[in-house]
Amino acid sequence: MDLGVLNNYAKKIDNFDRTFYQVKPVSGVSKEPAPGVHNIVSCFGNNELGKKEPELCAVGSGEGEQRLWQCICPSAESYRQELKEYILNLSKQEVAGIHLDCIGLPGPSYCSCSRCQKLRQESGLAWDIWRCKTVTDFIGEVKSILPDSMPLSLSLYPDPVHPERFGLDLKSLEQYADFFLVPLYDMTYKSPYWMEVLANAFRRKLTKPLYVEIYMKGPKENDLLAAVQAVAAHADGLVFAYDTKLSRELLPQIKMAIENARTL
Repeated sequence: MDLGVLNNYAKKIDNFDRTFYQVKPVSGVSKEPAPGVHNIVSCFGNNELGKKEPELCAVGSGEGEQRLWQCICPSAESYRQELKEYILNLSKQEVAGIHLDCIGLPGPSYCSCSRCQKLRQESGLAWDIWRCKTVTDFIGEVKSILPDSMPLSLSLYPDPVHPERFGLDLKSLEQYADFFLVPLYDMTYKSPYWMEVLANAFRRKLTKPLYVEIYMKGPKENDLLAAVQAVAAHADGLVFAYDTKLSRELLPQIKMAIENARTL
């Protein structure tokens, strides 16, 4: 099983198979590319642009909205082109891979702006199908401009059942992704049974490798290890987020928890 870390340092972390780094976070402020690691691009999450040009933001009723960041409308063609150019330039650096985050919509009523209404009407497709196609087509466009040797991975919202919520059709996205990363965050991991349920459901849906992301800042060590054991049997890899020091210190126990999960 691959083991990785996600951190805020632009360097590869020893003792782990993969390192992830947010080169373009949801703040919208881009950083210098990190060589040798998977550089994360928050696609339609962009607080800086959302505040500067609110007309580009996705429009909806607010139901299911992700309020931690501004979500740019995926039909905003100028932004899509700018984003693809940024990703293309990033792929020309010595990065280990391109990882796309915030690829979906913030909720089931998004986006109902005039751009999206016009394009949906012209397509002749049902609302839910058109939303998924809009997201999938963008990922396909990104894949088409990347070098064949450049790995492309995608973050998924932790809902394997309802593509209409965020416009994420897992089967369609699989044709472009080398692997998927699903964040299963909790501040305590006191009752990690729900993690096993979700990881199991994603495993049944996906044929490409599945990585589960575990939040390291806050939960107690025993609870973190219980979370690892809950998902390890269903995942091809685990990524430990935002506390590299603790992740490294717990590595022997993490590997033991993985072995325990395989023998259950």
